[in-house]
Amino acid sequence: MVILCVDDEKITLDALGHQLMRYFHDLYEYEFAESGEEALKLIRELEESGKAVTLVVVDQIMPGMKGDELLMTLHQSHPQMIKIMLTGQASLESAINVINQANIYKYVRKPWDEQELMQIIEKGLQRYQLETQKQHQLELFRYKAEEFGGALFKQTSKEEFLKWLPQKRKIFVYQQFPADHLSSVSAYQALAASEKGDSCMLKINHPADDYHYTFLGFRPCVIYEVRGRDATVQIDGKATEQLSGDPMENLWKLSQRETAVAANIFPPSLGGLVGFLAHDAVRLWEKLPATLPDPDNYPDMLFQAYQLMLCFEHKRSLLTIALAVEPEEGAYAAAMEKISDCFLQLSRPSQLPAAAHAATSEKRDIEVDIDDATFRSMVEKAKEEIGKGNVLKVIVSRTFKRRFDASPLSLFRATIMLNPSPYHYLLNYRDFAIVGASPEKLLSSQDGNLESVPVAGTYARTGTSADALIEAQLLNDPKINIEHMMPVDVVRSDLAAVSDPGSVKVTRLKTLERFSHVVHVVSYLSGKLRKDLNPLDAVKAIFPAGTLCGVPRIRSLEMVEGIEFVRRGPYGGAVLAIDGRGNLDSGIIIRTAFLKNGIASVRTGAGIVYDSVPQKEADETRQKAKSMMNAMNMAEDYFS
Repeated sequence: MVILCVDDEKITLDALGHQLMRYFHDLYEYEFAESGEEALKLIRELEESGKAVTLVVVDQIMPGMKGDELLMTLHQSHPQMIKIMLTGQASLESAINVINQANIYKYVRKPWDEQELMQIIEKGLQRYQLETQKQHQLELFRYKAEEFGGALFKQTSKEEFLKWLPQKRKIFVYQQFPADHLSSVSAYQALAASEKGDSCMLKINHPADDYHYTFLGFRPCVIYEVRGRDATVQIDGKATEQLSGDPMENLWKLSQRETAVAANIFPPSLGGLVGFLAHDAVRLWEKLPATLPDPDNYPDMLFQAYQLMLCFEHKRSLLTIALAVEPEEGAYAAAMEKISDCFLQLSRPSQLPAAAHAATSEKRDIEVDIDDATFRSMVEKAKEEIGKGNVLKVIVSRTFKRRFDASPLSLFRATIMLNPSPYHYLLNYRDFAIVGASPEKLLSSQDGNLESVPVAGTYARTGTSADALIEAQLLNDPKINIEHMMPVDVVRSDLAAVSDPGSVKVTRLKTLERFSHVVHVVSYLSGKLRKDLNPLDAVKAIFPAGTLCGVPRIRSLEMVEGIEFVRRGPYGGAVLAIDGRGNLDSGIIIRTAFLKNGIASVRTGAGIVYDSVPQKEADETRQKAKSMMNAMNMAEDYFS
C-alpha cells in the first residue's frame, strides 16, 4: 500500500511526507511527486511492480497539470482510490467543484493542521480497508451466484457481449444483485449526489399484472425535445440535431435505433426512453386553436435515454444495474467494474434525512390562479355549451401554487407514503422537475396487447365509517354514471381505431379504487394493436385522455381554449416509458407538482356534465390538490 503526495513546492509536502512515514511507521510506503504528470508516471510504475497506490494527497496547484485535473483523471482511471485535497482559500470554489465530481474523501483548507490531516488520512485508510472487504464479499457473491447456476443473479457474459458487437449499437452490460438491504429512494439519493445532470425515477405498480418495479436513470445519452414544430435530438453529448416530420414517429425511431440492445434484462417498457407528453402536444397532430398564453414554457415533449440504469424488482428484492456502452470489445470489462463500484456505493449507509425537525403548523400560503367565483362561471359556461348540444362533457381546471423549500426527492418520498398509486414519478431536469402520483393509466402496450384505464367519478374520503355509505352511493349517482360512461365509450372507440376488429373489450366496468384522499370509479379496456401500426400510433389515437379534456375530444379541446386562461403544459399529458422492443406504459399527469424557480404548482380539474353543481366542482379541484399539498408539507417537515 503506497501513499502518494503531490506538490509543486516540494518543501511543503516533503515535510508532510516525513511526518506521514513517522506516523505510519513501516506499515505504508510513501512516494512524492512534483507534478501531476510525475504522479501518473509513478502510479503506473508502482502498479506494474504489483503495488497499489491507496491514498493520494494533492496540494493546491501543480505546474503542467492542476490538482483538480489530476484528481479528475484519477477518478476516471481509479474511482476507488482514496484522494485528499489540500487547498487555499483562493481555489476553494474550484476545490468544491472537484469534490463534487471526483469522489474526494476529504479536503482541508489552509492553514491546515498536521494532526487533523493525519487523522483524516487514517480514517481514509480505514475506509479503504472496508472497501476492500466489501470488494471481497462482492467477488464471493459472484462465485456463489455461479454456484447456483446463475439462476439467482444473472449478468452479461463476455460471450453475450461479443455476440451483440456486430449490430453496431450500444449494448447493455448488466449484473443483478440482492436488494433486500436497499431501497430505490436511498439508491437514487446516493447516486444523485455524484451523478450530476438530469435523472429520473419511475415507480410502476400494477398488482393485477404482478408488475411492481422502480426504474432509475442517470447520465442522459439521448435527449429528444419538441417545442411546437421545433424538434431536436442530442446523442452522446454531440451537437444538437434538428429533426423534421412527425414528432411521434421520430420518437418511435429513436426508441428502435438509439436504445441499447441485450437480452430482456428489464421488464416491459423500461430500459429505453422515459419522458413526458405535455397536454398541448396534441396540437402536433391535431388542428386546434392556439390562443392561450404559455407563461411556464414547458416543452411539448421531452424524452431521455440513460447510460446508467437501475431497476428494482420489488417482488423478489432484486436489483439490476446496467450500463449502455459503445460496441467496443474493451468496453465490457470496464463496464462490469463500474457496475461493481456502483453496487458498493449503494451499500454504504444511507444519508437520507428523516424527521429532521418537528412538524410545524406554519404552512406556506397557497395561491390559486382562479378563485371560486370565477371557476363557477367557467362551469356555467361549460354547462351552457352542453345544454346546446355542442359537447357532452368538458374538463375545466385551475392551478394552486405555493413556495416549496424541499428537494424533488423529498416530495417523491412523501407522495409514496401519503398517496400510493399505480404511477409514481420524479423527472428531474436542469431547470424544472415533475413529481407525481398518478392513479390513471393512459395506455400500455406489451407485445401488442393494449390496455387503457379511464378514471372518472370522484368522491372525497372522510376517513370515517361514512365512507362505506359514500361508496355505495357513488355507483348509483346519476351524475357519476354519466361522467364515467362517456370516457369509457370514448376509450372504446379510440382503441377500436387502432386495434384488430373485434378485439376491444371492457374487462372490468365501474370498479371502485381507493386513494389517500378520494375514491375513484375505474374501468379497464383492452385491445390488440394492428400489425401496421406501432404503439405510439395508439397513444396519438387516445391522447389526451377523455377524462382530462371531455367528450367528444376535439370539440371539448376547442372549448377549453375558450374557457381557461393559460396553457395546461404537462398537466393532463402523460409520463411515458418506451423500450427498444416496442413496449410502452404511460400514466396521465394528474396529482402532480411542477417545481420551478422555488415554486410548486399543482393543477387540478373537474369533469363538467349537464347536472354539475358549480361549487361542488370547485370543491372537487381543491380536494384533488390536497394530496399533493399535504405531501409538500411532509417533505418540508420530515425529509428536508
